Amino acid sequence: MESVFLFIHLISAVGLGFYLLLPFVSGQANNLPVLRSMNRIGTYLLIVQFLTGGYLVSKYDLSVAWMVVSIVLLLAIFALTGIMGKKMKEGNTSSVQTLSAVNAVLLVVTVYIMSHPDVI
Repeated sequence: MESVFLFIHLISAVGLGFYLLLPFVSGQANNLPVLRSMNRIGTYLLIVQFLTGGYLVSKYDLSVAWMVVSIVLLLAIFALTGIMGKKMKEGNTSSVQTLSAVNAVLLVVTVYIMSHPDVI
């Protein structure tokens, strides 16, 4: 069962790679309807990440600091995703680009912390 959850967790992490590309493709207003749909899918993938990650944390012996940092980073990505969705509805491409760049950096930091749990 653990390997199934790990597989789902990793597949949804790959799907979140959309947020790494978003700063480069969000500059044009004609892309926003497609990006809004992708942002919604990304939100669902974040929920999958949270649920499968919670299960996986229960199976491994990880430090409390690592768990706290991981949850804070995930919540920050959730928040930025929601704010970006609102800005996409408004058509504010400059805000979307800025927020998506911050979101991409948070995603890279999160992936690093997840793959190196001994850092914290």
